[in-house]
Amino acid sequence: MSFSKPYSLILMTNFPFPHLGGVSRCISDELNFFSNKAYNLFLIYSPSDTPFNTKFKNNVTILPQKPSPKKPITIVNRIRRSFLIRKITLRNNVQCIYAHDIYSALICVFALLGKRTILHLHSVFSEDLFKMGKPFPEQSVKEKIITLLSYCFHSTIEFMVYNLVHSIMCVSGYQLENAKQKTLSKKKVFLLPNGIDINIFKPNPNNKFALKREFDIDQDVIVCMFLGRMVHKNGPLLIVKAVPLVNQRISKIFFIFVGDGIEKNKIEKYVKKEKLENVILLDGTPAEKILPLADIFITNVSPVWSNTLDRTILEAMASEIPTIVGKDEHKKSLFKDGKELIFVKKGDPKDIADKIISLISNSEKRRILGINGRKKVVEKYSLEKFMERLELIAKNMK
Repeated sequence: MSFSKPYSLILMTNFPFPHLGGVSRCISDELNFFSNKAYNLFLIYSPSDTPFNTKFKNNVTILPQKPSPKKPITIVNRIRRSFLIRKITLRNNVQCIYAHDIYSALICVFALLGKRTILHLHSVFSEDLFKMGKPFPEQSVKEKIITLLSYCFHSTIEFMVYNLVHSIMCVSGYQLENAKQKTLSKKKVFLLPNGIDINIFKPNPNNKFALKREFDIDQDVIVCMFLGRMVHKNGPLLIVKAVPLVNQRISKIFFIFVGDGIEKNKIEKYVKKEKLENVILLDGTPAEKILPLADIFITNVSPVWSNTLDRTILEAMASEIPTIVGKDEHKKSLFKDGKELIFVKKGDPKDIADKIISLISNSEKRRILGINGRKKVVEKYSLEKFMERLELIAKNMK
């Protein structure tokens, strides 16, 4: 399926909180897909918040919006973007505006009262306040009051935006139900799980061999990897606390943590304190370049309640890497424990260590998990399936 000529798209991304760990990489994949398929593509973003290094085709017009260096998130900047969107929309026959977060959608609401706007929900933004930053129980009374007031404010914004945009795409069933509760028209809300490029993320033994040689890791050494935002929700600090327990029983293993975020400094201090010589910390690196190094992938082990399915999980599974994630009702409804991936008890470094050791001790189980994991992703979570449904929604814009 493809758009009929002429067809124009605006892609909006705002992500005004880089301190939460950076921007979701799924945007880049979707932009690449749009640049190959769509015509007259306009990309609007803040270069200080959302760095894009991707090269696009000639049909893409990139319009970076430079915010004030002192106050990058202001009403003035939002109004300025709204006028820009309105001008582009009216001059270029734009049929669809694809907003990748709640505040980008808010700008579109100001510009066109939500007409022609698709909001792609990766999470419930108001609830992210309890998951991405400092854990709520550890906050001071003042911090808790600020968090609760922020929650009320963002919930109000969500209600307004949800009811003014044309369509809402949700990546999980929980987000779907949450959006329906806040939306007067239930028919505008769709379930559209994340999709990843199965042609990029696939098993590659040659890359694994080369990467281990590059990192000076023996070929028979197991590499356990965390990749993603180093924030409380994903649990990288819990994973590194499992390392000493694994080291007591397994000698040939390396732990590699890839990414940035507010927990990275805590991890560095813990590694130094415990003198963990088999732990490597890397800055944000494209998943397709570093994932082949992993023999085991692990993420989402924090006890924080989660309602999303991270793309890194799908990318690892598509690469036939046996994957360990924290057990919750959402993921239990999607995957079979012990067959497609391995569940661990959230917040428990000992259980994390035990599951890692059990996989290291059973190479056949790792192989079967990898095969079944990729099969699941190919069937349910390919980028092609995701974009086909997105295109269908976009084409039905009025």
